[in-house]
Amino acid sequence: MGALTSAASVLIRPSDTCMNIWSMFARVRALLPEGIYPRSDDTAVTLARRLGESAFLDDIHFPRGGHGAHGRFVRLNATTYPQPRRVTWSEEAAAAHLVPSVGWVQPLYAYTQARRPPQDWRCRPMPPELSKFKDELWRLALPYLGPVSARSPPNACQLMLYYVLFGSAIGRHRDNYCTADLLRALEPSLPGKDNLSFDGHTASGDTNSQVVHSDVLVWSDGDSMTLTLSFPPPHDPTANRDDYVVHPEFRVRCGAGTLFVFRTPDDLFFCHEAAFDDAVAAAAGAAGYRFAYVFRWLQSVRDFHLDPTKRHGMLLTHNLEQAAKERRASKAKKRARECATACAVGRP
Repeated sequence: MGALTSAASVLIRPSDTCMNIWSMFARVRALLPEGIYPRSDDTAVTLARRLGESAFLDDIHFPRGGHGAHGRFVRLNATTYPQPRRVTWSEEAAAAHLVPSVGWVQPLYAYTQARRPPQDWRCRPMPPELSKFKDELWRLALPYLGPVSARSPPNACQLMLYYVLFGSAIGRHRDNYCTADLLRALEPSLPGKDNLSFDGHTASGDTNSQVVHSDVLVWSDGDSMTLTLSFPPPHDPTANRDDYVVHPEFRVRCGAGTLFVFRTPDDLFFCHEAAFDDAVAAAAGAAGYRFAYVFRWLQSVRDFHLDPTKRHGMLLTHNLEQAAKERRASKAKKRARECATACAVGRP
C-alpha cells in the first residue's frame, strides 16, 4: 500500500467483565457538569452559548475565523468553530508553595499545542477518580506500550470535546515530530541520526512538553469518530501533509468504551486526524458528541495559580514571560534544523 512502515498502534475494547474499568469510569463521568453535553433540541448557537458560559472548560482564545487576521482572537467556547473544546488536568508535580507577590502556586505538568500561546495555558490538579481510572487504563494497555510508557502511568489528561453540531474534527497533524524528523529517520548518514529520539518537538521546551518516546492513551465516550493515519506518497517522504495517502487499512473507529494506544513510531511515520463519519453524524443528530480523554506522559512543569475561585482552570503565574521566551527560541532552533535538513537531502 506504500506506507513506510506498518502501524504500531492498537484499539482495545474492554470486555464487560472488566468491572474495574466501567465502575471507575462511571465515577469520572460524574465529575462532568450536565451543561457540557449537547441536547436533542440544541442548535449550534444554543450549544455555543451554553459552553461559552461554562466555567468547567479551559478558556481558549482562537484566531477569529481560524486565521487570526490582524491579531484578532475570540473565545473558542462561545463560537461554533469545529475545533475541539478542552479541559486539562495534571498530577501534582510538587507541593504547592507560596511565591512572594504572586500567592500560592501549584506546580503541574503543562501540555502545550500549536497556536495556543502560553498566556492561554490552563491546568488543574487531577481529581482522585480520574487518577485511579488513568492507572487502570495504563494497566490494561501495558502489553502494547513502548518501554518508556510501560515504566509508570501517564501523569496528565486532556479531555477533548467534539460536537456533531459544530462539525467537530481535528485536522491532519503530528504531535511530537515534523517532516524534518521523518527525513532524518530515513537518512542514516545524516548528522544527528543517533540523536533523533531527542529531536523534534518533544525536546524543544514549550513547543511540546511530552516525554521523549512516550505513547498516548485515548479513551472515548459518546458517538464514534474515525481516526485515520495517513502517510507520504511512495518515494516522496518530503511531500506536503495535504498530499499524504489515506488507506482503509489505517482507519479505525474510536467509539464509546474504547482505548486507543497511539504508539510514538506512528507519530513519526504517519500523520493522524479524526472526524465524525456522515452516517454517524446523521444518526446522532444534535445530541451527537465524542469526549476523548487523552492521557500523556509529560515532562514540562509550570506553576499555576492555586485559587479555587478561578474559572476555567488555573492560569500560569510568574514564569509566563520565561515560557514565552523559550517558545520563541525553540521555534528559531526548529527553523534552523529544518533548513539544514532540507539542504542535506538536496531540497531547494
